[in-house]
Amino acid sequence: MTSSQKSTPKAKCLVEKASLTNAPSRADLAAKTAAINALPSAITRSQAFVANYRKATAKGSPTLILLHGSGGNETSLMDLAAKAAPGSALLGIRGRVVQDGVNRWYKRVTPTTFDQDDIRSEANAFAKFMASAQKDYGIDLNNAIYLGYSNGANLLAALSFLHPDLVQRAALLRPMMVLKSLPDVNLAKDSILAVAGKNDATYGRFAPGLADALRNKGAEVVGQTVELGHLLGEADVSVVKTWLASMQKNQDVPVATASASAE
Repeated sequence: MTSSQKSTPKAKCLVEKASLTNAPSRADLAAKTAAINALPSAITRSQAFVANYRKATAKGSPTLILLHGSGGNETSLMDLAAKAAPGSALLGIRGRVVQDGVNRWYKRVTPTTFDQDDIRSEANAFAKFMASAQKDYGIDLNNAIYLGYSNGANLLAALSFLHPDLVQRAALLRPMMVLKSLPDVNLAKDSILAVAGKNDATYGRFAPGLADALRNKGAEVVGQTVELGHLLGEADVSVVKTWLASMQKNQDVPVATASASAE
């Protein structure tokens, strides 16, 4: 064995040691992540909401008002809603915000924190839209039920607190609490379904907190967990369908009216 060959293992150890020494620490990685999250986002905002309306094919069926998740649009929840409530009228609505090319309902700061002023502003805009939508589409909001997924579910939850006369019956799929402070409201008229994903590593842990906050304000909340991640599946159809059937049996549940006075 030559002298150069004998030195190879030692040289390799030195290289490995140097690589380990230069590896970024957890603090470095956290700082880089924070720096990325702090970068300004490209945001555009439409003046009006885009909607897609499908008339009911079954007499006496409710109208389902659908709010998509991040990256979705006014048709994203149509198939799920049609399976869960066959024959019902469907009104799919698209959020006005586009952040970094993704359709949203309000501005995101990090994956789990959100611009509080923007949530309230967009909630107000949505309430005004619904006040006119009932006339534009001939919708009876006394027979309407809201269905939202992820970002859309979170706006609906916020609306329950901020505009309690508007959203009183809602199915929230993969929701979390997005408001940092809550108004003093009575949600005793509300019936809410909250469906978390058992394998939803990022958002699943937040669903119980939202359910508790709604209950603390008087709402009747049915909490369910499905064997899925953040994405929707047939298990969601089944859970929503069962909950909707319970709503139809309980005709005494007070329902929402659009508030034209939303500011």
